[in-house]
Amino acid sequence: MEINEQKVSEALSKPGKLKKIILVLICVWLAFASIDKIVDVKNKTLNAYPTNTLPITSEGRVEAVPDMATVSLGFQTEKPTAEEAKNDISANINKLTEFLKKEGIDPKDIQSDNFNIYPQPQPPIFTPDGRPLSSPPKNTYFGNANVQVKVKNLKEKREVLSKVVSGAVTNGANQVFGVTMGFEDPEQGKQEARKIAIQKAQERAKELAQLSGLRIGKIVNITDNSAPGPYYDSGYGGPALGMIEKSISPNFEPGTQDIVVNMTVVFEIK
Repeated sequence: MEINEQKVSEALSKPGKLKKIILVLICVWLAFASIDKIVDVKNKTLNAYPTNTLPITSEGRVEAVPDMATVSLGFQTEKPTAEEAKNDISANINKLTEFLKKEGIDPKDIQSDNFNIYPQPQPPIFTPDGRPLSSPPKNTYFGNANVQVKVKNLKEKREVLSKVVSGAVTNGANQVFGVTMGFEDPEQGKQEARKIAIQKAQERAKELAQLSGLRIGKIVNITDNSAPGPYYDSGYGGPALGMIEKSISPNFEPGTQDIVVNMTVVFEIK
């Protein structure tokens, strides 16, 4: 679309509808010119992606020592009334929280959840001749709650972890569901595993190219297909732990964990 600059200048010097119409036409022309440039850039980008590619899926694995443990604790109680059950659970949670703070656990690493109170129906009682009692037993109320505790910097706080587990059952908790080992920040290990995965993909691509008589070009796409990493469960604990008569502090060994990533690397082939 060509516009005569002299005619546009003359039109702009005249007031009225003609001036407005020409201004609208100029705006429309500029809009179409911008759209043409956007489409041109998009087409060039799409055409830059090669049509002949070779996708390679590979795994990167790094072994590391966990630096954080998560302790899962719980409470159970049974009382004649809902109010008594609530008070008992609340008192035990408060007692445990104070104990954990004294052991140096940051309050933000203590999480309470699953606070429940509900009636526990009592079965009817029968007389020796099979007749139910005229006044059946009243329902009791069952209450429970869970607390998750994170113990960080295990390299320096292994003793704290042992104290948390052993001391929890004498400071309110009557259930220990387990200890899970993990990483406070696994990203560093994942980065190393990604490098290994990409190196493996490059080696595999070169091998396949040599076998097929092709040449490998640049990497055109990378996808991280990794799922959340594995965890280590010490297997220590259980509801019956609260019944122990003598407190013995367990020694926890963090061991090692594999940080695993799965990558898909797409190569240009020539």
